[in-house]
Amino acid sequence: MRIETGSGWELRLGDWREVLADVVADSVITDPPYAPRTHSGQRSGSAVDGAAQLDYNSITPADAEALAARWSAALWLIVFGDHISAQWHEAAAKGVDRYTFPPVPWVKPDAGPRFLGDGPSPAHETITISRVRARMRSGDYKHRPGYYSLPCRPGRAGGLVGAKPLDLMGALVRHYSQPGDLVVDPYAGSGSTLVAALRYGRRAIGCEVDPQTYERAVRRLRDGVAVDMFQAQRVKGAQGDLL
Repeated sequence: MRIETGSGWELRLGDWREVLADVVADSVITDPPYAPRTHSGQRSGSAVDGAAQLDYNSITPADAEALAARWSAALWLIVFGDHISAQWHEAAAKGVDRYTFPPVPWVKPDAGPRFLGDGPSPAHETITISRVRARMRSGDYKHRPGYYSLPCRPGRAGGLVGAKPLDLMGALVRHYSQPGDLVVDPYAGSGSTLVAALRYGRRAIGCEVDPQTYERAVRRLRDGVAVDMFQAQRVKGAQGDLL
């Protein structure tokens, strides 16, 4: 197993089922592949702004069940999905007796049009959020928005089609972890979750199965994680702007 480390972070190369077996997470925030319908469209689409194409298999209900079972003890489990895979993640979380909230949409104001003109443009993704049923820590009681609104194009800063905006991941990190917590991403991709965690004083461990994407994430993490308040996007939630 290959492991790269830095100040407060660790990135492992391989399948998370194998290489993260020893990790105990406070919060898991991750963006796994989507269901076949969405995933095949992303793989067949042309690259934009020099972003690399996806090269992963789509997720299955069994994958969702394995993810929820492995991280059933994490205080928070935050998983991105499409309208199909979100149902699998919700069922999987409930299957291991986690308290599961109604789906939280990420609305993308700059989503592209449906060029066929035969229906609505897909302009949101779904975030499935669950927690353990045990009593939370005092610092975990806070308002959390019922939706997020942020352009999707900043997500390609990580160099991959489908990568999430760093400010969106930062908002999730702040809303679903505390400073000093260990944030884990089993599907690290270009490393946005880990970078966001470090920016806000959390520890971070991630896993990536693709060697080229792994190298990209390592370089990104080593480039530094200083917060740039002037570059930050405004993240709109249910109660207004949330930086």
